[in-house]
Amino acid sequence: MTRIALRALVVALAWRGVGCNKRVTDPPAPAAPEATPMTQPAWHRQTTSWLTFELPDPTRFEAGAAGEIQFAKGRVGAAFVNAWAGAGQDLDGWQARLVNRGPVLGPASDVSLCGRPARRQEAALTAASATGIRRTPSGELGHIEHRMAPQIAVAVAGTTAEGDPLLVTWTIDADQRQAARPDEERFFASLACPT
Repeated sequence: MTRIALRALVVALAWRGVGCNKRVTDPPAPAAPEATPMTQPAWHRQTTSWLTFELPDPTRFEAGAAGEIQFAKGRVGAAFVNAWAGAGQDLDGWQARLVNRGPVLGPASDVSLCGRPARRQEAALTAASATGIRRTPSGELGHIEHRMAPQIAVAVAGTTAEGDPLLVTWTIDADQRQAARPDEERFFASLACPT
């Protein structure tokens, strides 16, 4: 993998909220039980100055800025949700970020986001992995590795109430997509832009 491709993958993982701080030999963290539609907790509205949306777990939400780009991210079960507002936050920018995952892009379609015209597109992403080195707490060099299963990514691009480009994404492992479809629909339906 070229240095540029590896750097792009690390940046993409950081935007997904994925940390690469485990050695390969570390035991896997215990998996949290997934909620079923019957036992899923109540959803809570998360608010930024430019977008609001619902998540089932308010502790899995973060918002801030990276330079001129505003961001918000969270989790809905096994899915990663991200939103960005600012220059370049459109379907072209999203597609460029996916290039190292070998995306198979579906057709873009017209939708509405915050009551304004928007575009929606899906991408099937191939499995990926990244390996690097890190210093352990004892000072030795150790390896880190992160693997991602094939995923489905859904993006909706529109504008904020102020007219800034707005991009909202939902990414989930391909084998979990159907089971999470009701949550995906609820998440996208909950999107609103404060005025």
